[in-house]
Amino acid sequence: MKKTEFSLKGLRLKRRMWVAVSLITLLPLMILVHYFVSFYVSIFAIFIIAVIVFLGWWIVFEVFSSIIKIHTKFQKAPWQAKEKEALEAKGGENEAENLGEIFNLLTKKVGDLEIIDPLTGLYNEKVFLAKLEEEIKRATVYQRPCGLLAAEINNYKAYEEGTEAPFDCAQGKQNSKGTKVKRKIEYAHEEDKAVAQGEKFLKKTIEVLKDNVRDIDILGRIQDNKIGIILIERNKRQCLETVRKLKEALSIGFKDSGQLTPQISFAVAENPLDGKNAAQLLEAARAQLNQ
Repeated sequence: MKKTEFSLKGLRLKRRMWVAVSLITLLPLMILVHYFVSFYVSIFAIFIIAVIVFLGWWIVFEVFSSIIKIHTKFQKAPWQAKEKEALEAKGGENEAENLGEIFNLLTKKVGDLEIIDPLTGLYNEKVFLAKLEEEIKRATVYQRPCGLLAAEINNYKAYEEGTEAPFDCAQGKQNSKGTKVKRKIEYAHEEDKAVAQGEKFLKKTIEVLKDNVRDIDILGRIQDNKIGIILIERNKRQCLETVRKLKEALSIGFKDSGQLTPQISFAVAENPLDGKNAAQLLEAARAQLNQ
């Protein structure tokens, strides 16, 4: 899958800025000097200068629009500690000298957002489907199975909205019976806290899933509350065995963290039994979840 080239060089901002500066300053000055030497300035000359200056400012506007778009996406990007340190290291006294390098680092991160889900760090649905299609083709060539596992976190929306919580929003722990705590959001800060807890719950679930599949298996977020896992060279029976192990791991992992074990529904599909391409395989898995 080809990744969009998104860099300072690719955007040609430096060249466009030089053109803009020339149109705004150098060319108008040259025209004025020419006419002043002739001791005559015509309306036509003023019109030409105005058009040139307008084009220059239009190019400047386009340049800064590109930068603003990148900055907007950059603010939504999930930065890691090492990346933040790299950005800070480029600042300070040498900020002007390192501006191009800083910009390239930011645009690289923006490019990553095209394939990565910002919240979970997994592949987004579009890229996940492309990866699944690649694995299906490879499995077909080598006459090997390709399994797909879909996991749906039940009531994730309720967790995120705070009406049901994996642990009590007020106490930060399970209730005495170890069951879901149902509550009503009354204040704005409670809503923010509930959303944060819902995201934390999702990340914890994904962490357990990632730790209990093979390194070669591929995970992706295929919907708000659904995670897909490509189980390479695994048939349906082996996929079901993986489901059993994941359920055990989730029970242990959440018990150790003091949170309720998430209610997760699993579905498995195998190529070519349940579908000959990525879309068919994913549709088969989703149909099982909806039953």
